[in-house]
Parts: sequence; C-alpha cells; structure tokens
Amino acid sequence: MDRRQGPPQYKASPAPDLALLPPLSDVTGTTWSRYGSAPTAIHITTSDAGAATAGTSASKSKTKSPGIFRLPSPQHQHQPQAPSAPPSRSSDEWSRGSATSGPNSTSGSGGSGKQNRFMTLVFQDKETVLMMPRTYKETQALARNWVQPPEGTVLHLRVPVEYVSLTSSRFLQGPYLWIANEETYHIATHNVHGIRVEVVSEAPPLPGAPL
Repeated sequence: MDRRQGPPQYKASPAPDLALLPPLSDVTGTTWSRYGSAPTAIHITTSDAGAATAGTSASKSKTKSPGIFRLPSPQHQHQPQAPSAPPSRSSDEWSRGSATSGPNSTSGSGGSGKQNRFMTLVFQDKETVLMMPRTYKETQALARNWVQPPEGTVLHLRVPVEYVSLTSSRFLQGPYLWIANEETYHIATHNVHGIRVEVVSEAPPLPGAPL
C-alpha cells in the first residue's frame, strides 16, 4: 500500500425517492393531544386499506377501536379536602358515664352537687362502712341500730388520733377525740373523708382527769 495516499473517500448515499414511500393514510401513527406542557392522552389508531371488490369502487377498511391512556393533568390532581362536618361528640358522651356511689361520687338527690362522704363504724371485732350522717343525733341512732346493745346500755363515739384533722387535734383526750355532742361531731367530721368512728360502752374520761 502506498502510504502517500490520502484518507479514504466516502460516497454519500443517494436521497430516497419520495414517490416510492407509502401514503401517509396507510401508516399507523401516533397523535399526541397536549394540554399546556404535559400530554394528557395518547390515541393509537390502526387502519388497513382494503382491496377493491368487483362491482364496487369503494374500498373496505378495517379500523380498530382506539386505545386511550389518560394521564392526570396538573389541574385535576387530587387535592386534600377539609371535613365537611364537625367530628362526632358521642365519644365525649360515653366518656362521661353515669355517676356511681363511692367516696368521691356526687349526690344525685336535690341537685346539691355535694360529695357523699363515708365513715367506718367499729364495734369490738366488727366494722361496717356507711354513708356519713349529717348530725350527731343521726350517728348515734345509726350506731345503736347496728350494734343493738342490751336495753339501757349507753354508747359513746370516739375517733382515733390517726383519723383526726389538724384543726380538731386540740380537742384530743389521750389517743382519741371523743364525740359527745353536735359541736364535737362537726369538729371531728369537718372536711374529713373516710373517718373511722369507734362505738364503745365506756364513758369518756372527765376533763382534767389523769389518763
């Protein structure tokens, strides 16, 4: 080979003859419908030219139903919506419930709204929990009806020191606060929940007597 020869020469291919190309109506094509800057649908249509039959000049064509693939446009994208109605309040109604009796329950009679207080009555080796009466006289009658002592027995009420409030501690006689009348009863039970009252037959010590 002669190294003095120049670079190889390339011959350009002749341009295609447009007359030999099939008509555009016979070519399966794809049409894009544009909405703004993003395609919203693709239409695919296929048509076949039919051969002419004898006695007719029209040609038969066979067309398939177009398949449409829709793409969501920006204007039709899902947007979150605010609730149209306020939330149900039935859960609040269920959470309230009904008032039940207990140390901290409210009284349903008379609409007073005061809390029911309870007391423990103790006699010898037995005890019971009852709703606290309003007066000393009612408490005495309740204790006597529960203990049912022999005829002529005098019962007395006393509160152990551990159940006495600070405001009534000055009325202590030894380890007890003796309840002898309405005044001492209200002093002993004022703002006290779950008080323990002992029912005894022995009389309280006299004021100033040695304990």
